[in-house]
Amino acid sequence: MKRDKLVFESECHFDDHSYQIKVYCRLDGRHYAKTLLGENDFIVNDGVTLNEVLAIQHEILPLAVSNLKSHQAGKRDREET
Repeated sequence: MKRDKLVFESECHFDDHSYQIKVYCRLDGRHYAKTLLGENDFIVNDGVTLNEVLAIQHEILPLAVSNLKSHQAGKRDREET
């Protein structure tokens, strides 16, 4: 069984929350970043280099958080009706 290697960890602060970003290196040398947004919600992206995946993750995190909040608000609204 292959094991990807954790090569970088950091926290990104957005909208009064902290999100932990973990970057892994695959056996083929490509990288991917994974950020946990909630209990069952996370975002993942991949690329060639550590810097590439970090840049992408920092770019898409605000969009992912905003989308998650909109989805949760819509879900609450449906439950109330």
